Amino acid sequence: MKATSLKADDANKRHLHSIIAGLTLLLALAGFAQSYYLKSLFGGDALSALLHLHGLVMTMWLLLFMLQVRLIATRKHAVHRRVGMWGMGLGVLVMVIGIATAIDSARRAQASPGGLPFLATSLGGLFVFVTLVVLGLIYRRQRDFHSRFMLLANLSIIAPAIARLPLDVIERGGLALIFIIKDVCILAFVLYDLASTRRLHPATAWASLLIIVSYPVTRMIGATPVWIDIAKWLVS
Repeated sequence: MKATSLKADDANKRHLHSIIAGLTLLLALAGFAQSYYLKSLFGGDALSALLHLHGLVMTMWLLLFMLQVRLIATRKHAVHRRVGMWGMGLGVLVMVIGIATAIDSARRAQASPGGLPFLATSLGGLFVFVTLVVLGLIYRRQRDFHSRFMLLANLSIIAPAIARLPLDVIERGGLALIFIIKDVCILAFVLYDLASTRRLHPATAWASLLIIVSYPVTRMIGATPVWIDIAKWLVS
């Protein structure tokens, strides 16, 4: 009975991870439909080569994550490991292009009051994502740690997609509401993990804490004169 229960629990987690991966991908498609995926239908200024590259790399990352989750769900562990080796190279591209895109966006928005301060939040979010992916790679032989780090890494980057959803409530709520929605998604996973295992897994606890505190911390850093000087140097 115990072995059967464990197998059922493992199957439920695989299905949950597949659902979260799919919803994350759909959220990105919905959020960036007007500004990227279906931009030709909505018009507006042409995107730079850097933004096109950023969009392509992030789309590839989300598709790769969906593939990896499905490979685990179908018990194709050997293929999952081989694909993961290629994924490391893509992860480096996500980091490098993400930094370049954040700095480029701050350069174009530096005349606005929040342009340079928000760069701290953008780079901070990228730092959290990269940290969790690296931890996922370090713990790749410990499945319970690996899966949680990678899943939460992908949940940590949903704020830009949420911000671009064509909903009035999002536009009125501003940054605070966007990050509250993201934190609610993180906490929902924490509660599920806690309920299903009857304990708070260390990977879930530390990764979730890092994600949730990163926004207020980077907002405070971004408001300091020291950061403004650093940001001016970065965009110069």
